Amino acid sequence: MNLWSKLGFLACVVFVAGCGGGIKEEKTDVVQISPVDIIKLTVEGVAKTGADMGSGEDSLREAIEELKKTDAAKASAIEGEFVKMTKARDATSRKAAAKSLLTKL
Repeated sequence: MNLWSKLGFLACVVFVAGCGGGIKEEKTDVVQISPVDIIKLTVEGVAKTGADMGSGEDSLREAIEELKKTDAAKASAIEGEFVKMTKARDATSRKAAAKSLLTKL
């Protein structure tokens, strides 16, 4: 009997532990970041440091392409400054181009 009572107790523990409240679903909101915000965040860093953008250049290019769909005039103005910024050879020139680009946002 001792073995059966232990097995019965173990079965009850497993049953109770397995019958929890189930999975709780949480609602999450998806935050959409606008192309202008992406451009602003990326370019502000360049305007402060004058650092080369590296892989940020691709993200910036994509954001400008997205902006063309909603505001072609602004995207065109920004694109010219973007080209200047990417072709700049030194930090001072990159800073100047980045600051100019920010004024057109």
